[in-house]
Amino acid sequence: MGNKKILAIDDATGSYGQVGGGAVNAIVFADAGGSVGLVALPAGTLAGNDLAGDGPAVPVDGPRLAQIDGDPQTLTSSATITYDASAKNSAVVTLSQAGHTLDVTNALPGQRGMLAVYQDGTGLRTISTYKRAGSTTGVKFPTTAAAPVLVSTALGVDIVEWWYLPSGDFLVWRAS
Repeated sequence: MGNKKILAIDDATGSYGQVGGGAVNAIVFADAGGSVGLVALPAGTLAGNDLAGDGPAVPVDGPRLAQIDGDPQTLTSSATITYDASAKNSAVVTLSQAGHTLDVTNALPGQRGMLAVYQDGTGLRTISTYKRAGSTTGVKFPTTAAAPVLVSTALGVDIVEWWYLPSGDFLVWRAS
C-alpha cells in the first residue's frame, strides 16, 4: 500500500480504523444498512493529522459521508432553486419555468455534488444563473465561459455537476 492511509468509518457503531501510513488518501464507510462508500481525498487534504488516538483527531463530518449513498434530495422549482449541500450531495429538480437561479448553499471546500435536472411536460425550461451561497463570485464554467445549456425537450433530463474547490472557485458543468 506504500505511503497511503485509508480511514474506515462504521456509521452504525461509530467505530473507525486506519490502514497504512502517511496522509489519509481515502475514507471508507459503512452504514447500518450495510451500504459501503468510498470518498477519495485530494492529495494532502488530511496530511499531518494523527488518527491513531482514541478518537478521530481529524474533524470528520459523518452525516456528509453517509449521504453519498442513498436517495437524492428533491428540490422545489421556484425562481431561485436552493440546493442545500449539507443535506445531500445529490439532488433532483423538475424545472417549471425559464430563467431559474440555482443557489448551492452550505457547501464545504472540496465537496462535489450532482443535480438531475428534468424538463416538465412543456420543455424549454432553463437555469440562467448559478450561485454559491447567494453569490456569483468564484462561479466558473470550465468547458465554456457561459453557463451550461440544458436540454430543452419536454421531459428531457440533464446532469449538472458542481465542485467547490479549496481555492474558493465553484466549478459548474453539464455532465450529460
